[in-house]
Amino acid sequence: MTDIRIAEIRAIPISKQKSLINSLSPAARERLCKKREPHLRLSSIVAYSLLTEKERADLDFTPAGAPIFQNLDKCISISHSQNYACIVVSESKNARVGIDVEEKSSTPRNSTRFLTQNEQKMLESGTAYLEIWTKKEALFKFLKNDSLPLPTIDSATPEKYGATLETRETDEYYLTVCTEK
Repeated sequence: MTDIRIAEIRAIPISKQKSLINSLSPAARERLCKKREPHLRLSSIVAYSLLTEKERADLDFTPAGAPIFQNLDKCISISHSQNYACIVVSESKNARVGIDVEEKSSTPRNSTRFLTQNEQKMLESGTAYLEIWTKKEALFKFLKNDSLPLPTIDSATPEKYGATLETRETDEYYLTVCTEK
């Protein structure tokens, strides 16, 4: 079982931001302070605010930058877009997870050169590029320790990786969660 949490990114008073930052682990605070763009800093704060106080205090990052909990028996994945921040928390450290959110109003940053042949076929059959991209990103985050290059990961065949993808579509965004099959 996974716990999916999503919030709209909007201005948070400076006092609330400072309180949230102070509740983070030293590693998470350091990582947050390195974000130079105010919007990226704010979206990260909103994502971190979705964690419980205990989860925030235990949040750390791998050398590659993937979020992890040091002492909690859970896995985590974080994503944010221009207007939304989301996280997925698994029930145990053995249950890997990945999440990605992309707003429909956003212009795709990536070209189709990152898509596999199977994903190209999905695109040609009418699947929206951003839907495919959220699947690919969520699967990439799920596989974070497998060090597979993004262009080789095929979101059209998640079962090949022992994964399941669930995509939710709203008027504003696509959100895909990747969990153990």
